Amino acid sequence: MNERQKQELKTFIFLAIVVFSFISLISYDPNDIGFFTSNTNPNIQNWTGGIGAYFAWFLYMSFGYCAYLFPLLALIWTFAEASEAFSHKIVFRIIGVIILFISSASLFSLITINSPTARINSGGISGLLFSNLLHRYFGTIGSYILVSTLFILSLHLATEFLIWPLLAGMFSKIKWAFKKK
Repeated sequence: MNERQKQELKTFIFLAIVVFSFISLISYDPNDIGFFTSNTNPNIQNWTGGIGAYFAWFLYMSFGYCAYLFPLLALIWTFAEASEAFSHKIVFRIIGVIILFISSASLFSLITINSPTARINSGGISGLLFSNLLHRYFGTIGSYILVSTLFILSLHLATEFLIWPLLAGMFSKIKWAFKKK
């Protein structure tokens, strides 16, 4: 198998992961998993079956609404692998992904800090634990600053997405729009 064929194979595997994870997340029903309910579904409702139900449950319990970052990141990686836009420093990408998930889950958890149930739903267990730790030592504003900074930096590590060119482009478009008026 030549390099081009290997590249295409990796691209299709990433694409399959994107589709599987997205479908399992959008069809997630908490009653499919009997850990937290006594009224489980007689038949699993998740469109990707039992594996998809447990996969979605794990992502939701771990990261809350940030679970949707998983298929989004996998999609970004799919396009990057197909276009060979990534460097091959996988360790930095993995560290970036871990920090990205924890920081975004913490951000969602901080937003709903006054409701314990909503904190678990929005940020998952990791968001709840990390935001509690940050809130204890940095307060509300300090936690937002730290989590937002970690999110932006980890986004760059996870996707090799350059932030300054994006911000500069947005600023120039806004400036151009105001000059036009």
